[in-house]
Amino acid sequence: MSDFKLDLSEVVDMVRHWLQMRANGYLGQPYGNNLKDLLQKPMNAMQADDLLRKLIKDVPILAELPKGSINLYQEDLSNQHKRLILDLAGRQVTIDSLGNVK
Repeated sequence: MSDFKLDLSEVVDMVRHWLQMRANGYLGQPYGNNLKDLLQKPMNAMQADDLLRKLIKDVPILAELPKGSINLYQEDLSNQHKRLILDLAGRQVTIDSLGNVK
């Protein structure tokens, strides 16, 4: 067993990388997200849960976080713009309506 521990900021960087990758972005690998598909539809709990399940499958270290520490929120900025906010144990990563990750 290793004594090496990841800092939460390193885990957040892994999630940012995942958010910047479209699904199937690596040849032959399902790694990545379909965020742009979500940005064109009203959000519902099932879509959010599916996205979080895919994220945890692709970035397995997230399964080690306590239950309920990974959440996805949507903020409507206008009729045509929304922002997705991914909360990882208190650290927030935002995704704007163009798919840019901050």
